[in-house]
Amino acid sequence: MFGGLIKKFVNTAYISIIKDGDSCDVCVKVYKNKNEISSESKRFSLDTRESSKLLYEFIAHKYNKYKIVYSSSLINSINQGGVPGCDKKNFQKYEIDTTNASVICIDKSWSIFASNYDIENTKKEYEELGGLDFLFSSLVVLKRFFNDELDNTATLCLLRQKTSATIAVLTKDKLLFSGYTILKNEMQEESEEDKKEDKIFGEEGLDEDRLVDLDDIALELKDGGELEFESMMDDNSGSATASIESLGSDLHILEFVKNAMTQFYKSDIYESAFIEKISIADPYFDSPDIKNLLENELMLPVTHKKIELCSIVAGLAVEEVLF
Repeated sequence: MFGGLIKKFVNTAYISIIKDGDSCDVCVKVYKNKNEISSESKRFSLDTRESSKLLYEFIAHKYNKYKIVYSSSLINSINQGGVPGCDKKNFQKYEIDTTNASVICIDKSWSIFASNYDIENTKKEYEELGGLDFLFSSLVVLKRFFNDELDNTATLCLLRQKTSATIAVLTKDKLLFSGYTILKNEMQEESEEDKKEDKIFGEEGLDEDRLVDLDDIALELKDGGELEFESMMDDNSGSATASIESLGSDLHILEFVKNAMTQFYKSDIYESAFIEKISIADPYFDSPDIKNLLENELMLPVTHKKIELCSIVAGLAVEEVLF
């Protein structure tokens, strides 16, 4: 009771922290009595100890400034995903083992899950930054970001980050399919397990008692053409390297999307539906060629939009606490 009264008169900060390869995005939303009074977003480099120090100092300042702080991030794990429906039989149908996982029912229509082990590891990763109060699924972020564009037809929604990519085949009311992959980057070599597959989720079994409702819990938690290499080498080497890395990432995503669509269409366990379009959410927007590459290869319309990922995650935390 007294905690609720205090929140009405005290500024409360909601800090979302998204680590992604060599950068980290931080968004701070400040609320008082359910009203947003300020919002601030910053991107920090993690390349050096000095640049990382600026991140720690920024977050420490926010904790010192505000009496009440809630922190949040995205779960970044190959052992996560989503399935249609919330019934135990659905998890068995998709051969997903959630014995050691947390599961959340979304809108009484579909479910998300993540390994308890990976949830704990993610929390430990953020301990030096003040810890985490909430962890959210990128599938929920995709649904939130594209919700106004969805209808009764199927859309393949893709969240593209530096170190990972998430696929959700969505309609207005349903999740039909999900996929997640780890992308190679200069800061972290892929593990052998990551190299073996782009995880299109599945294993076995589920304890029905682990099903919970979203209201009760958050998951606490150029085109595709040839490159002119000679021209690139005439430019500075950093730019050439970045271009090659971007192309490699684009090709990885293309294969990821192809594999996902193949499995979605060929497997009888998924609801029969034709994917009408592809919608990409991109926090960086540093590879505009991905749109043309997917359109040319897959013969589908593609939209490519910038997403304020950090802000959306902070907003989800606000909803968990205030509404």
